[in-house]
Amino acid sequence: MRRALNDARRTFCLPIHRKGWRNVNDELIRLACSLIEIESVSKDENRAIIEFCERWATQAGLETERLAYADARGVTKHNLVARAGSGTGGLAFFMHTDTVPGLDGWRPFQSQVRDDRIVGRGSCDMK
Repeated sequence: MRRALNDARRTFCLPIHRKGWRNVNDELIRLACSLIEIESVSKDENRAIIEFCERWATQAGLETERLAYADARGVTKHNLVARAGSGTGGLAFFMHTDTVPGLDGWRPFQSQVRDDRIVGRGSCDMK
C-alpha cells in the first residue's frame, strides 16, 4: 500500500480503483475533479476554492464560518470552519487548499480520469 501511495504521489494522481475501493461514488470523483480545477496556487488569494468548499458544506447541512487575514505579502487568505451539531465533542478536519504552481507545458488544474486515477494538481494532496 505504501508503495502504491508513493507511486501515486510521484505521478500527481489519486487512484480511484484500489483494493476495497472498487465502487467509488461518481459524485466523489466529480467533487475531487471540481476541486482540482480551481486554481489555488499558494502565492495567490484562495477565495475561489474556499467559496466552493463553503457552498458544498452548506449544501451538506453544515454551519460555516469564514475567517480571513492578510499574509506577509498583503495577500488575503481565507479559512473555512464548518460545523455540524452542537455541544461538546465532535470531529474536525484540518486541511490546506493551496498548491504549488504547475510545470511549463502542463495544465495542472485540468483534471482527468485516466487509467483508474484522477490526475491533476492536488489530486493526491488534500484536494
